[in-house]
Amino acid sequence: MAVLVINRNKRNKYDYRKWLKEVEDLVVISQVEMEDASEYLYAAVVPEFEANCSLDITILELHRKFNFSSIIVITEMDIVRVADIREYLEIPGQKRESALAYRNKYLMKQLAQKAGVKTAAFCEIHSINDILSFIRAHGFPIIIKPIDLGGSIGVTKINNFEELHEYLRNNKYNNQMIETFIYGDMYHLDGIVVNGDLKYLTIGKYINECVSFKDGSPLGSIFVNQNTEISQNLKRSLKSILSTFPDAPILPFHAEFFVDKYDDIYLCEIASRIGGPGINDTNKLIYGMDLLETWSRLECNLPVDFEKNISDKYGGWILFPPRNGEVIQRPENIPFNFIVDYKIPIKKGDKIETAKHSADSIASFFFESASPEEGLTRLEQITDWFKESFVVLG
Repeated sequence: MAVLVINRNKRNKYDYRKWLKEVEDLVVISQVEMEDASEYLYAAVVPEFEANCSLDITILELHRKFNFSSIIVITEMDIVRVADIREYLEIPGQKRESALAYRNKYLMKQLAQKAGVKTAAFCEIHSINDILSFIRAHGFPIIIKPIDLGGSIGVTKINNFEELHEYLRNNKYNNQMIETFIYGDMYHLDGIVVNGDLKYLTIGKYINECVSFKDGSPLGSIFVNQNTEISQNLKRSLKSILSTFPDAPILPFHAEFFVDKYDDIYLCEIASRIGGPGINDTNKLIYGMDLLETWSRLECNLPVDFEKNISDKYGGWILFPPRNGEVIQRPENIPFNFIVDYKIPIKKGDKIETAKHSADSIASFFFESASPEEGLTRLEQITDWFKESFVVLG
């Protein structure tokens, strides 16, 4: 039996063939031509997955030919549709009920409250009446966001009626929800559950907010001590959610929680995927755990190593979003020996545009530290240095 990979990205981002070297019959459907297409049993290109149902039909046609035992999909926007197909074809893996619980943010918060985990006040938007009634009950600021998008796309903080009017001039009511704004720190919990057993977990604390790219501020996080009271409370909230939400045999997760000034914990969101920009890279560089590779191997019933020592290792990451203009100066040398990897894909003379997604970046840095406190200091050092070393005119 064969294994199918659904790929949105170029090979240099996800090397499935290397991850799954034991799988002889590996088939891929990709949005783009893959550099290593010849290394697969069969490779098909389906442009623009969202444009129509060609991806679904192609999966069904190829299944008749190759009889897939597993389907691997690691990008959030494809998880529900692939779960539907798994269910129809009776292929093992996450099914629709579970996929929707971790994708539909309105349903997600309802389930979290059933699990005894706090959330912001929220409601689905059908008309202007929903928005105005919500504001009458809860006041400003509010958050309006899509029910089923990711990467902070479409997430908008609104502080007053003037900002609300401006927002409504450019947006529709469909597929949106509204919630109260939670003041506090944001943490992310990332890991993998196998048959209900939490196998791997790291906890990080964001600096800035995931929507900070909209005002040009960097996004980053530092790993924190898992034995503190806050970390223990976060883990309890996470486990309550995992035990209440519809299960899947292999369940990667990226959960975000707010912790307010009273140390009360509120779920922001949880997704059944690996965390976005910086999170997997840092796990891989600091702890030797590539969560994307591990997830893919587990879906194929291949052996993985969860025996990683994370108790005395810390580190973090930071992404700098682009802004409109021309790059007239970029750093050529990195002055810090605690940086374990970095990416600066932008060259001098490049013209760049403002970020549209929390993953958009002109530079990313990954660093190690002896403690969370040292990690925060190092993150601040990188930020100050980069702001002086990278100059955009425009």
